[in-house]
Amino acid sequence: MKRSAALALAALALSTAGAAAQTSPYYDAWRDAELELGARYIYGQPSYKAKVKDFDGTPISRLGFTGIDSHSGEVFGRINHKRLDIFLRGSFGFGGYFGGKLRDDDFAPGLGTISSTNSKLSNTFVSDVTVDIGWTPVVLPGTGLRFGPFAGFLYRNDVFTARGVTCNPDDVGGALCGAPGTQPVAPSTKVIKNDVRWTLPRVGLEASMPITEDIGVRVEGSYLIPGLEGFRNEDSHYLRQSELGPVPNFVDTSTRASGFTLQGVIDYRIGERTSIGIGARRIVLDSGTAKAVAGAGLPADQQSPARAGGVFQTTQGFLQLKVSY
Repeated sequence: MKRSAALALAALALSTAGAAAQTSPYYDAWRDAELELGARYIYGQPSYKAKVKDFDGTPISRLGFTGIDSHSGEVFGRINHKRLDIFLRGSFGFGGYFGGKLRDDDFAPGLGTISSTNSKLSNTFVSDVTVDIGWTPVVLPGTGLRFGPFAGFLYRNDVFTARGVTCNPDDVGGALCGAPGTQPVAPSTKVIKNDVRWTLPRVGLEASMPITEDIGVRVEGSYLIPGLEGFRNEDSHYLRQSELGPVPNFVDTSTRASGFTLQGVIDYRIGERTSIGIGARRIVLDSGTAKAVAGAGLPADQQSPARAGGVFQTTQGFLQLKVSY
């Protein structure tokens, strides 16, 4: 009798525990979540252009890093909650820049361009991170269209290293550099490096919709918000350290940096959980007016006036592979 009662109590406890586990809010929350993991190969053509002013606002230099091909990889993940229509996502990318050149023009009041040079780029790379949270409810049930806002941040680090110097035509007959085509610095000698970092919060909108049972499209756009130290450039002139001090000779920052991103991707399902996709992305970042905050070449009383500003932009295409769980 006692044994039968004990067995009955044990069975009741197990059934109660099982029912409690199945109705647990924690269990239900994860049951309604979908995980996406994937990887992308990205090709782009970035450029970075900067203008440098003297402390009274007179333009003294203009830099342009152009003609670059970028190849990078990116891993990404996303959690979609089907019942609440919210998502959390993130990505990390790393790659290299190939080819390209730096054009460096220097000016003087009343003389125009006193020096113009080209240098080849080498040992250049890029890394970036994004994290976002958003809400995309179904707004047209008949079509499956989802649309809603998201917020997050973008971090990007571009490193441009230039070697060698080749003289271009200027307004002073080559008095400082030499005749056009002259190479006063060997092509293997490191002359300039710009280590450019962007850290910006962003807000945006995302829309997605199935086209067929196996094909879907997702587009998004975001605005990168100024206010924080969104831009930082460590500017190193390796051949002027006796004049400007150790590298980085200048460190410029800006709280006025802003920009925008656009992205679209078309997915094609090739299995129950697997899809491939093709997409495009546009990124434009503007430092606004940056200020020099450090550097051995700057007296302490000259570290606050506006000194520089830069614009980065790239158009990218990518291929992706995604798995859903």
